[in-house]
Formats: sequence, structure tokens, C-alpha cells
Amino acid sequence: MREHPEYSEGIRKREEALRDGHRSVAELLALCDATTLGVVREFQNAVGRDLVERTMRGAEECGVETILVSGGVAANSQLRATFEERARAKGLRVYFPDRALSTDNAAMIAAAAFAGFREGSMRM
Repeated sequence: MREHPEYSEGIRKREEALRDGHRSVAELLALCDATTLGVVREFQNAVGRDLVERTMRGAEECGVETILVSGGVAANSQLRATFEERARAKGLRVYFPDRALSTDNAAMIAAAAFAGFREGSMRM
């Protein structure tokens, strides 16, 4: 988007808002015009389709019956609905952690590393 001048003003406004400490979706969403929102929507749709397609293909190739979707992406309502729909159509079970636990994987990695460190199997 930065390569297209028509988005420059909106990008500048959102960067300024972030510098000023505005972080909520509502605050930043209000600074997006319809064209920007369309690009964002299509990007989300494309990424979601790719994740679901690759996962379904992998499940079929590996002969699995259950899928677990985790990490920050598992909080996305549209992605959850798409996974549930496609899994149901293919006779697969799909699970998601609670949304409160569907956050950045850094916390999970840190917790695993700390446990390994305490056991002595990892050094910091």
C-alpha cells in the first residue's frame, strides 16, 4: 500500500494516531477509508482461504480426522467459521482454544522455554 500514493494520507494519519497512543480497533478503523477497508478485507479473505485450503489438503494427505487451529489467528471469527464449515463438509473435527488463549504464540513459546529451563534441558 505504501507504493500507492492514494493511500499515503491514511497511512500518515494511522501512524500519527499510533504514535499518540491510540491502539483500539475503533480508533484506527475510523481512520480508514472505504478503499483501504476493501484492501484489508480482501487480504484477510485471501489469507483465510489459503490457510484453510492448505490445512484441509494436509489433513487429507495425512489421513487425519481432527484439526486444531491455534495461535493468534485462531481468534479470527471469519477464519473459525470457514474452518468449521469446511471441516464439517469433509467429516473432520476442528477445535479452537478459547479466544482468551488465542494470542500471540510468543507467550506459549516463552512458557515452554521456561519449563525447559527449569528442568535443565535448556540453557539461557
